Amino acid sequence: MPREISVNSENTVITIRKTLAESCGVATYKWLLDNLDLENEKYRTAFCNFYNVVGRSGAWRNAFFEVFIDCKNLKDNGNEVSIRTILQKLHEKDDIENFEISFATKMLAMLDTSKPIVDKFVKKHCELNFLNGGVFEARLENAVEQYELLEQLYKEFMNTENATNTIREFDSTFPEYTDISSVKKIDFLIMWKEKFNS
Repeated sequence: MPREISVNSENTVITIRKTLAESCGVATYKWLLDNLDLENEKYRTAFCNFYNVVGRSGAWRNAFFEVFIDCKNLKDNGNEVSIRTILQKLHEKDDIENFEISFATKMLAMLDTSKPIVDKFVKKHCELNFLNGGVFEARLENAVEQYELLEQLYKEFMNTENATNTIREFDSTFPEYTDISSVKKIDFLIMWKEKFNS
């Protein structure tokens, strides 16, 4: 038995926060955002792991990142990149057969951090209603409409005291990551709420 226990509480809190940030995905997200090297296989693997890209072929991944690179170049050259643009470009790829609203929004949100993502947690929490089948044009219009609704829901929420308090709590818990966009902080909190309360 030790005669004395000595713990540096400040270092302990930092370690706990770092561990929490890693386990909750905040640290990985920040790394992905700060190292947007879409040609790099290590980056691509980290992106796919973070966003749970499973069951996709190498051809699918290559096609997805080709669109990602194309959209990043468009944005870097001062062009607007929208959810419509990304979905149309994904649709044009032979190796991408499915309608990829979730991955399209994740691509968009990496290029513009003010944009929310759509995943199963956000769909459930915000009661979004995306078409599951049908012709591409109808699904595209539905996706754009639902995504605009999601953006409006975020805009309305961001003007509430609840949003201010929620973001303050996030920043207090993760002081090293206060520069993450407010929208992404809410994305994380929706995911955690739906994931751990389901």
